[in-house]
Formats: sequence, C-alpha cells, structure tokens
Amino acid sequence: YQRRVHGSDEKKTYVCRKENRTIVRHGKDLDEQQFAAEYLKKCKVKLFCTMDSIMIDDCEDCEFITGPVAGSVMFRGCKNLRISTSCQQFRTRDCENLEVNIYCMTQPSIETSSRITFKTLDSAFPGLTKMFSEVKFNPTQNFYPYIHDFNKNDTKVPEPHYIVDTNPILIREYLLVDYQGTPIPNQPPADIPEELKKMALGQLKPPPLSVLQRQEGNSTIVGMPLGTSQKDAQQMIDTLDETPSPKLDISIESRLKAVNNYDEVFDVDDVDIPQIPSPTSSTKSSPRSPPPHPNSHPPSSEQSVLRYLDNKESVSISPKKVIANYKPQFAMKTQEYQNQVEKVEKLEVEVQHLKELYLKKLATVDSLISKLLSN
Repeated sequence: YQRRVHGSDEKKTYVCRKENRTIVRHGKDLDEQQFAAEYLKKCKVKLFCTMDSIMIDDCEDCEFITGPVAGSVMFRGCKNLRISTSCQQFRTRDCENLEVNIYCMTQPSIETSSRITFKTLDSAFPGLTKMFSEVKFNPTQNFYPYIHDFNKNDTKVPEPHYIVDTNPILIREYLLVDYQGTPIPNQPPADIPEELKKMALGQLKPPPLSVLQRQEGNSTIVGMPLGTSQKDAQQMIDTLDETPSPKLDISIESRLKAVNNYDEVFDVDDVDIPQIPSPTSSTKSSPRSPPPHPNSHPPSSEQSVLRYLDNKESVSISPKKVIANYKPQFAMKTQEYQNQVEKVEKLEVEVQHLKELYLKKLATVDSLISKLLSN
C-alpha cells in the first residue's frame, strides 16, 4: 500500500503511530480522498464527512466512526476494534475480534479473520442523511448480513470466523466536535436515514440477497468476482488498462457497414478523403479508396460522405475546397489517436522544412556547377 497524499494534505488524510488520541475530520477535510491510518492504539477516530475510501492497518483497541465512503473500507491486521461505517464495499484481512456496525451496498467480505461481529449501522450525527444523498446510497439496500468468507472451510483460521447479529440495537448519537474535541456550537441535531433507523430498531428487515444478485447481473460495470482473493484482486488492478475503450457509435457503424464495409478501427492513413474523380481518370479505385457504390461515385468530402450515406448519392464538391483540417466523425477520437495525429502533423512540418533545405542546397550546387563550367 502506498499513500497517495503529499504536502499539507498528509496530516488530514494519514495518521500513524498515535496512542490515546481522538482524531477528528469533518466538512471537506476528506472530500474525494482516501483516509489511511496505521499503528493506532486506544484511539477514537471520528470522520464526520464523506470520502473516497478508507485503509486501516495494524490498529488495536480503537473506535472508528465514519461518514459514507463512496468506495471501499479495508481493515488489515487489526484487533479489538469497534467500527461504525457506511460504504460500498467492506473487507477485512488478518483481523480478530471486531464489532462492525455497517451499512454496505455489497456483501461484506472477510479473509483470514476470526470473531468478526456484523450488525446494522447504529451511528447518527448531524448531516448524515444528506451525505447519503450526496454519495447516492440507497438506505434500504443494506446487505450487511450476507458475509462472504474467503476461508469458509479453512480449519487453520480460528472459529468462529464471523457472527451476524440482527437483533434490535440502540442508535448512538454523536455531536460534531472540533480538532480539540470540543462540541461545535449551534449544530443541528444528529440524524440517520429513516430506513436505517427502522432497521436498527428491528422494524425493517434487510433486503434478500437475491436483490443484490439481480442488481449485479444487470450491471454493465466490469468488476471482480466475489470469490477473488486479495492477491488476485491486486493482480487484476495492476494489469487493468486505465484508459477505457471508446464506445462505438452504433448508428454510424451500421451505416458504414451497409454502404462501403469500412474498417471499424482506423489507422492515421485511413482518414484520407477519397480522391475526386476527374473526367479523364480511370474507373479503377486506388488501394486506399473504398469500393465504389453501384450506380454512383465515391464521396469527395466529409459533407458528401454523410449525405452519401443518408441519400445514397454523392454531392459534387469543388476540388478547390480546403480539406487539410478534415477529421471524419467515425474516426477513433481517443487521446492516443489525437497524439498520433499530432505526430504526423509534426512530421509533415519537418518534411516540408527538409524539402526547402534540399531545394536551397540544389540551387547552390547548380550555381557552383555553372561557375565551374564558365571558367
């Protein structure tokens, strides 16, 4: 794990080697950032704000209270903790004796961990309901009872690996405090989404696991299988291409295939406009030109390409039309494509410069030869 913080942000997003301390973050302290802590003992960590993710390592006898986490919450090598958090994904590894009060949009997972007790979310503080809306969490979709145990049949890990407690619990209300632990004046009362309050009081049951499975089945997001180990998951992340594939315009694709069977992927050379036929030119197409459509001539510009596809007829365009800046709509508009285009444009400038130098040198040589012959 590498900390992705630097400069003045480090004190807000990273805490290390503290004992008997109360650590507080609120407001925009962790907005869209990761919070990390390690080697804490007998500390209270209160994160009254939203954040991107949480990574906790090697902490003992501590309490963690957090606002909604848009991504994942990970505890590793920890023991004797009390946790109250809301997140998209929750995971433990090499932990023991944790009490986890949680709202989780997916199945919580444990790995090589024992005596992990799961309960529904029990913490309330000012602004929590609004924070749920900001990160787009649905309070009714709390899948905390459905634990995925990576070591389900592993006798080497002490039993029990986990316990799910669905009994009614009391809501713990917290006040917002400053960095010295003093309550902030004139703050609104503590709140929690009504659905989660009913779930804590036993008035609302968590949704069945089939709801989550159905959501995952309908999702277009490519993710990791639930049974993926930590090592395999890291390998998948390391090999993941950060640049997503461009989404092809289906309407353009179908139109191109219906008329000329263009390639779906274009090289830089493939974006040239077909040559304008002349009266004396041969009817044979050049290697780069698309095959001619029956009873018509090839398009001669971007405008005629689109009209040609729509009306199946070409539009006469003057050969004098400037087409140097022509960029077809169906070409791949990725950053890599733009970089290649820029390289080609630079090469064209260099070639033109070399051509001018060549002509100058040639003129100089001709002049020298004329002088020699005259002498």
